Amino acid sequence: MSEYEMLLIFEQFSMEYVEKSWEWLNDSEIRQLTDTLVFTKEDQLVWYESLPTKKDYRVWGISITGEKIGVVGLKKITKDSAEFFTYIGEKKYWGKGLGVQILSFAEEQARKLKLVKMILKVLNGNLRALNLYKRYGFLNEKQDDRYTYMVMMLPPPPPPYLYRICIVNKNTLFYPLKGAAA
Repeated sequence: MSEYEMLLIFEQFSMEYVEKSWEWLNDSEIRQLTDTLVFTKEDQLVWYESLPTKKDYRVWGISITGEKIGVVGLKKITKDSAEFFTYIGEKKYWGKGLGVQILSFAEEQARKLKLVKMILKVLNGNLRALNLYKRYGFLNEKQDDRYTYMVMMLPPPPPPYLYRICIVNKNTLFYPLKGAAA
């Protein structure tokens, strides 16, 4: 675990993130890696103001010790799947091992929505992202000249176990209840 992972905060996507995203997504390298189309500040503001009405879109800001560093989200949410996206806009945090924690957060949010899979598309040349997604458990679904499309199934969580709690000599012992899955 990197030193930064313990400090990573996922928070409400605010106007401050809109302003930082303008800066980040107008950086030529980030624009290329995220395959972001050219947009105006007005376009961005209209998009931001539409977020409360979007039922198929969730987005969060990412910060470290109060510094806004990136964005993560789920889009094109259906009854069973969502497309994952993220970017770290502050380049000093690139290569610091934050990807797994960001993916874990997105997976947790997808599970809260009771989704069964997360999908994504990544530019074929973005080898750092491709390797991260494969290590995390995404599988290649298809590839074209520009993108690799990946999928990760989200198996349902195991059923909750029921336990009888018994305290003996200040030690807590847990015993499965009769008939409960063990």
